[in-house]
Amino acid sequence: MGVSHSPLSLWDAPWGAGTQQVRLSPVHAYHLVLTDCSCRMPNKTNTPQSTTDAPPVPSGAPMRVLIVEDDALVALGIRMTVTELGYEVVGIAASELEAVALADAERPQMALMDIRLRGPVDGVDTARRLRSEFSIRSVYLSAYADEQTMARVAQTYPLGFVQKPYSAPQLKQALELAQRRLVQNTEKSG
Repeated sequence: MGVSHSPLSLWDAPWGAGTQQVRLSPVHAYHLVLTDCSCRMPNKTNTPQSTTDAPPVPSGAPMRVLIVEDDALVALGIRMTVTELGYEVVGIAASELEAVALADAERPQMALMDIRLRGPVDGVDTARRLRSEFSIRSVYLSAYADEQTMARVAQTYPLGFVQKPYSAPQLKQALELAQRRLVQNTEKSG
């Protein structure tokens, strides 16, 4: 990752192949250049059906998404991609406590959840808490896909799992599938 010290104030990150630029606020005053990694689909997907309904999905309104990611740069990239895909990002949390506070205040319909978070509680337990307290289900975005982790993930009834590194089209596909599942659950309960 190359860094130059030119102050830029606009967000600009066309996600695709090759070199990508992310422009941060003047406070950061850095121009960061990100290079795509080779992306691959996860080896396993565990998406059991939920018995708890998510918050209602209003028709025509953008899906409200909470990002739970401890790496600030990764979180900003996810936010830009998700926003460009037409979703509303209600906030970014780096820890369980931040995620719970944002979920309580903003009531998103789903969370994009990393497994490694700041603090003593990981993303799996955070997703479990968001589901039990707010009926918010998660799509996991993580590099951790070992058997033990995936068994824990499956117990939270995720909407999906995207293994890092991933591409914008993979994230788009996971979000669209998650949204369809939430809408189907809302239609069944309504």
